[in-house]
Amino acid sequence: MNKIINFDNIILFSIFMSPFSTILIYKTNIADFKLIEVLWLAIFVTLMIKKAANKELLIVKNSAYTNKISNSIFMLYISVAIFSCLFSININRSIKELFQYIYLFILMYTIYYKSKDINFFNKIVKTMILANFFLVTICILSYISGKVIVPSFILSSNGAIYVNNNLFSTNILVESGNEILRLNGVLGLGATAIANQILIQSLFVNYFIRTITGKKKIFFYLLLIANLITMVITYSRVGILIFIAVHLLSVMSKNQIKNFVIIVAITLLCALILNLFTNVQERLLETFNTEEQSSKYHFAIWIIAFKTGFNNILTGIGLGNMAFSYDSYGYEFYRFGIAKTNAVNVHNFILQIWSEQGMIGLLSNVLLLFSPIFYYFKIKYVDKIITSGKSIYYFIILAYTATLMYNLTNNNFYIETFWITLGLVYSIRSQVRDIHISNSDIKYLEDNKLQKVTISI
Repeated sequence: MNKIINFDNIILFSIFMSPFSTILIYKTNIADFKLIEVLWLAIFVTLMIKKAANKELLIVKNSAYTNKISNSIFMLYISVAIFSCLFSININRSIKELFQYIYLFILMYTIYYKSKDINFFNKIVKTMILANFFLVTICILSYISGKVIVPSFILSSNGAIYVNNNLFSTNILVESGNEILRLNGVLGLGATAIANQILIQSLFVNYFIRTITGKKKIFFYLLLIANLITMVITYSRVGILIFIAVHLLSVMSKNQIKNFVIIVAITLLCALILNLFTNVQERLLETFNTEEQSSKYHFAIWIIAFKTGFNNILTGIGLGNMAFSYDSYGYEFYRFGIAKTNAVNVHNFILQIWSEQGMIGLLSNVLLLFSPIFYYFKIKYVDKIITSGKSIYYFIILAYTATLMYNLTNNNFYIETFWITLGLVYSIRSQVRDIHISNSDIKYLEDNKLQKVTISI
């Protein structure tokens, strides 16, 4: 008898919806809950029950060395996050934040566990492409029409429902005084959150351009252009610069003459486009203007976060507290000639971890977040296990690294798409080492309708 509900399809649906998790939020005094969180928790519990029924643990005692290392890193990360709450200056706020940490960890580990199935791994990649198509379509149509096509909803514990119809936020450019309209409310996502999604998803699109043939390639070229347009209308300065940089890097090869021609061509094209769209050009140049107000706020808050972590060097001040703890160093705002503020994110994920979790938390997060990057370079350039050039592993690592770079000036690395990508990174990491194939390409088969397409990891 056929299954009424395919469990894998439920997971894929959750992956598709995860970038838009803020469409529906339920606010309580304890924590803010997203509808998608309930779905991921149900998926995780179901997986545990299935494993228990087979007399196995979800965290398998695998003989593979890489799996043991990954599981140890995961356990250390979540243990330190829980431990930091014990020394919190506001335990209620830290527990509320801890719910988000646990939720994102569950999401990441589920992806890591399930994507070891090669076929399911490929389905995840395709689902992320589909989510990207939906995102850029809604964003561009909303910006052109000036209307929120898909609003977000906030439900409060008293039964009130708030509908967020805000589509734009405004910024005044320093030099010209022109007002720009930033896309800032589509699908419950702010401008920087949209930019972060685009950085990750667009590199999956870029990868498909290299693997798809025929007329389908045109579709993916158009989708990549749509990603660039969406990034531009967020007016995210760092986002646009990193977008250009990583996609430029993706077309580099061992042919230095070809690389030089590509760099010159893209530089001239960018210069032409920026001359046509002067507001975008001015917005990008503000990135390097240390007198611009948002830059001053970044500097002041970074200094405060660093000092806070230094004065609480072992455990930090507890999860979720840094954004509400600027008073002790309020004079830093006045040093930069700006008004003191509060309830503003640190806009640097490393400094946020440092200030809230201290040295112990920083070390556990460095292991979790940066070891996959070093591992990739090791197996590619030292062990030479990966001999293929622009593989799916390469593009996933590039997308993952891009969002880490982006969050050196922002605070959106908690978005679900990032943690899905991290799960994929760890999944490939465990498989590549355990297959033990040296000096040959490691191939995955991807089902492209009726045709089998080979994907090099």
